[in-house]
Formats: sequence, structure tokens, C-alpha cells
Amino acid sequence: MLFDQNEMRSNGRGSPIYAWEGSAFYGTDYHRVWVNTRGETSRERGGLERTEAQVLYSRLVGYYWDLQAGVRHDFRIDPHEGTPSRTYGAFGLQGLAPGFFEVQLQGFVGGNGVFLARAAASYDVLITNRIVLQPEAELNFSTGWDRDALIAPGLYRTEIGLRLRYEITREFAPYIGYSFESFNGGATGLNRRLGEKPSQSTVVAGIRLFF
Repeated sequence: MLFDQNEMRSNGRGSPIYAWEGSAFYGTDYHRVWVNTRGETSRERGGLERTEAQVLYSRLVGYYWDLQAGVRHDFRIDPHEGTPSRTYGAFGLQGLAPGFFEVQLQGFVGGNGVFLARAAASYDVLITNRIVLQPEAELNFSTGWDRDALIAPGLYRTEIGLRLRYEITREFAPYIGYSFESFNGGATGLNRRLGEKPSQSTVVAGIRLFF
């Protein structure tokens, strides 16, 4: 089990929010069941604003590469805010690209006929044996509109981060960093209609945990 992100985020103007991104697996090198989860709290109300969970079957198809298929569910915790509940069929490819870039490519098919795609990549730069700089980026795409979920055709959301961690042990590593999130294209207008800013930069501080 790995919580790669387990952090507080602050933009200096409002209450900080808590955000996490983690995964766990059970199985062998060839066959695994993965559980992925991510989410964050609301800056205004304090409750959960966005929460996602995935359950995936994973099959090794080549050196460092796994083919995955399963289910993704987006939870609506607070009926007054946050993304609405959605369930998608999920499939994807996860592994290490040349140069040991960690890559995850995923596609999601929902009941409304809209196809979503997500491409994420990260890389660990070893400054010393204990100090690691991790840049990462995530791009989210859609083939159609889902206005309630702030989804628009094309590239609708981008996340970029840079985190510097100190590995006291492999299992426990505090870190600081920077995160930038932006809604793009038609999703920009959907956010502004709700009175939200379509992009924000935050300073982050957290602890990376590995079990």
C-alpha cells in the first residue's frame, strides 16, 4: 500500500484542504487486484469535495507493463457540492517507460456515453540517497459534456506538481512541494458559473507512506 500523496494544500487565501492519492494491490507479479483512491476536502465547507475509487484486475503483459480493467466510481458525499456520483468501466496500461518514468494511461466509459481518458506520468530524481525530487503531470480528456461533473470535450483538466521528499525510511517520507490545477476549454466556463476559479496554485506539505 502506497499513499504517494497525503498532504495539506494551501493557496494562502483560505482554509487549507486535505488531499490524498493512494493505491494498494494483492496478488503476484503476473496477476493482481489493485485498489486506487484519491480525493480532497472542500476549501469552503470542509467536507469531502471530490472522491474517486477504482478496483482493477491487472495482468503483466511485458517487462514493467501491466494491462488493467475494472470499475471506477466517483462518490458524491455532500449533496450540495462536489462532483456527482458516477460509475465507469475502466481499462488502462500501467508501467515504466524508458528512463524509468512511471506512466499510467486509462480510459473510462460511463452510462451517458461520454468517454474519458487520463494520462499521468511521474519521475523520481535522486538528489541524494534520501532526498528525492518528484515532478509529475496529469492530463484529463473527454469526448463530450458532463456539466454536473465539470467535464467538457477535449482537454478539460490539468494537474502539475513538484514535490521534494526526505526518506527517513522507505516507508516514511515527509515532503513539501507545489501543485497547480487548471480546468481547460469548456470546463473553464462551467467552473466560473459556480463562482469557482478555473485554476489555482497551492503549496503542499505532507507525508508519503508505504506499507
